[in-house]
Amino acid sequence: MSDGNYYREREERDPVVTFPEYPELNNLLANSSWLTASGTAESLELQIERLAVDSLNALGVRNDAYVVDCGPSVASSGKSGQNTSSRTLYDPSISEVCVDNIATLQGKYKGCTGQQDAELVDLIEVMKITATAENRSKQTGKKTQEEKRASKKEHKKEGDSLLKLSHIGLSKQTKSPPVASGEPRSALKTFPSLDSHRRHLLAEMAEALHQEVQPMTDFQISSLADSKGRACEVKISRNSEELKHPNFLLRPPFAPFSSGQSFLLSSKSGQGRWFLYVMSMDNSKERFELCLKLHNFNQASLPIDWQKAKIEILPIDGQETRMLGALERIERSQFLGVALGRIPPNVASDYSNENLNISERLNDSQHRAVSSALKEKVTLVRGPPGTGKTAVIADIVKELLERNEGWPILCVAESNIAVDNLYERLSGICNGPSLLRVTSTAKEPSYPPDDSLGGACLHNIMFPLLPPNLQNVKKLLQERKYEAIAADDYHKLLEAQAKLKFKILSKAKVVLTTNIASGCLVYEGTYEFETVIMDECTQATELSSLVPISLPHVEKLVFLGDEKQLSCFSRNGLKQVSLFEKLLADKNCNPVMLHTQYRMHPLISEFPARTFYHGSLKDGISSEDREWPTPLPVISFHHLENAKETVVSIGTDRQSRHTYRNLGEAEIVLKIVQDLISTKGVLPGQIGVITTYSAQRDLIMKMAMDLFQPEQKRSSTLRKMMNESGEGGIEPQAITNSVNGMVIATVDSYQGHENDFIILSCVRSNNYGAIGFIADKRRLNVALTRARYGLFIVGNKRTLTLKGALWRKLIDHFESRGALTYGYKNLNE
Repeated sequence: MSDGNYYREREERDPVVTFPEYPELNNLLANSSWLTASGTAESLELQIERLAVDSLNALGVRNDAYVVDCGPSVASSGKSGQNTSSRTLYDPSISEVCVDNIATLQGKYKGCTGQQDAELVDLIEVMKITATAENRSKQTGKKTQEEKRASKKEHKKEGDSLLKLSHIGLSKQTKSPPVASGEPRSALKTFPSLDSHRRHLLAEMAEALHQEVQPMTDFQISSLADSKGRACEVKISRNSEELKHPNFLLRPPFAPFSSGQSFLLSSKSGQGRWFLYVMSMDNSKERFELCLKLHNFNQASLPIDWQKAKIEILPIDGQETRMLGALERIERSQFLGVALGRIPPNVASDYSNENLNISERLNDSQHRAVSSALKEKVTLVRGPPGTGKTAVIADIVKELLERNEGWPILCVAESNIAVDNLYERLSGICNGPSLLRVTSTAKEPSYPPDDSLGGACLHNIMFPLLPPNLQNVKKLLQERKYEAIAADDYHKLLEAQAKLKFKILSKAKVVLTTNIASGCLVYEGTYEFETVIMDECTQATELSSLVPISLPHVEKLVFLGDEKQLSCFSRNGLKQVSLFEKLLADKNCNPVMLHTQYRMHPLISEFPARTFYHGSLKDGISSEDREWPTPLPVISFHHLENAKETVVSIGTDRQSRHTYRNLGEAEIVLKIVQDLISTKGVLPGQIGVITTYSAQRDLIMKMAMDLFQPEQKRSSTLRKMMNESGEGGIEPQAITNSVNGMVIATVDSYQGHENDFIILSCVRSNNYGAIGFIADKRRLNVALTRARYGLFIVGNKRTLTLKGALWRKLIDHFESRGALTYGYKNLNE
């Protein structure tokens, strides 16, 4: 059960759940570290899945002999007694065997959400299967130990048949090949069908929405005649206090809803949920009348008796609306298999002799990546830090344009920062109307016309083409002066922008935007992208990845990412596996790895190259290429014995969380900054300070402002790098601070960035070796690979190495290079 290390490190674990009636299973659980009694720590669905597989293995039972379809009523109602499935292989009479365990589980999982309660019921069903397997084994005679060993050996040889537990039950799934990233196979969950995958993704979305969106209950709802349970009408008073919820802050009060917007209808009992969209609406009366229709994927019919159903409504913003649109479109896409984690076999595997008019600066691995992208329908490029993924993208675009094929080209990434970096590289290849940058409405103010990227932005190109009166309406909207806007003028603006948008878009050969924002570029039959290039793929959730690849009639997909760096996180903070990582695990995957880095001084790249990339990453630059004019150490670790961590609680009582800071480390960080600036000729903008905790980031920012900017002249810049999955929402870890040009950020938000000098504050300093999620090797990889000329680490050697084998290995490496110092020493020493 070593793959339990997949989950984010937790300082304190809850007691392990045990099942006394099953000795084999109890022994299995006693030696596991992944099944905890916390309903929110990790995904229960993954725990249940692994419990099903491993419990059957523990009993010596062939996994593929027991398949159960629990039926949608189990997942939706949370009551095992309502199971209506016809494919149940367990004996219902065995159900009482689990009564004691059910009581135990319900006590330990007290406080779970409705969705987690449904998963708990699924766990009970797994226990029933286990009990049945045990009984059948007794009825057919006990196997000898030799027979069990022989059976397990044969089972291993043939390959485990995973039992995938979705919200419709368990289904047989074939074995996947080893994952390049080293993640456990069970964590890389694949699905046999789009329906099962969609149910899984919708369940995650619904859970996140219930946590983030304030539901509406003040409305009238009725079914539409002849809709066959697929549509309903909702009436909401214009004077409803619920329209003042935070859900509507970014919308004009006279237009709180929009055509095509999605809604989640959910029963208060948690027994049902439905995703719908606005088919039509009437805003002219004293109330808003919305005609809602079920999204066109497999959902149960709407309730007949609305009063009995006790429904609440959750309005969905543009982000989820575009994701739901993708879940509809993907069914018609030739890349449906890709969405399920499968890719078609490559036509060729040797691209070294391809005759391309590509840049001579490209090395052989970059050359292979470009060749593969031109030949194959699906290409995966693994790009470690500093290996030139952007250069590869630029040459792919250049080749496609010169060949007059594969365009229009859509270049996407999860964050606006990554998209902007792509734009800067591509602006030398094509410009003018051919190159277009599209942002979400919420991000438009961040790209003014006089900005370096502003001239290529869709909203800035549209604005002067609008009539003067609508230009004024647009300005008032951006300033949120809704009281000065007439509803008719607002709708005229939307109509005018829609026409101009298509006119401008139709002239573009290369469009750049974020994954989510690409969902506003659906023009089936009129303007369709032939090629989609996705950068920084591991940072994208599966749902956001589906938005661009599901666009109509896409012919070619190119994915670029690095599974050794940080992956994406769900909106509830739990680690997820990206679509890129799932595709790497497919048996037909033939990725191209970029093997030469051009960023780091060889002394900086030495440890990451050997530890994280197992020697497959080599240096394309020498020590002389990264020699700073004024002598200074390239790497150094400053050990602070007595600088102790302190816990900081943030958030509300309802959603509070704790983080850490370390005053002693912050002081040493700023001493290093002063030394670099005053004695080494380093500019503040050439320094990046990164840390593992947001409280430490904020502490260093405040101290830096006090140090470098007197109170009367203080002018700090708070730059919010939105992960434009978020049209307006900002994650705490996605905030960076810039003081006099020096960026101060968390490690997570600094992925994809680099600077000449990086100072890392580790924060954790205690006597018991608790280091939290900084033990994550992928987070450490990101932290160690941002610097070009110098890397300085400040931390407590004793704490980091007490239980952290990876940190012990890193600090031993620094010590072997003479780069370990006790306390702070001037950089000249």
